[in-house]
Amino acid sequence: SSAGDDAAGHGLAPAPLRITCYGSSSSRTPAVYTSEAYALGLLLARRGHTCVNGAGSSVCMAAMNDGADAGRGRIVGVIHE
Repeated sequence: SSAGDDAAGHGLAPAPLRITCYGSSSSRTPAVYTSEAYALGLLLARRGHTCVNGAGSSVCMAAMNDGADAGRGRIVGVIHE
C-alpha cells in the first residue's frame, strides 16, 4: 500500500473538504489552545482542505487562519449581518 492509497486501497486521494471550526476570541484563552488552533489550521492546509470559520482576527480563530495561511491553504470567513 502506498502513501497515496485511500482507506480502501484504491490509490485515490481523498477529496478536499470544507471543514468548519470556531474558536475562542477571549484574551483569557490559555496559550495552549492558541498554539493548537495554529497547528490545526496548518494541518488542514497541508492536507488540501479549506478552513471555514468566523473570520476572527484574534486569539484562536486568528491563530487557525495564520496556520492555514502558513500552509498556503484556503480560508473562508463567514460573517453574520
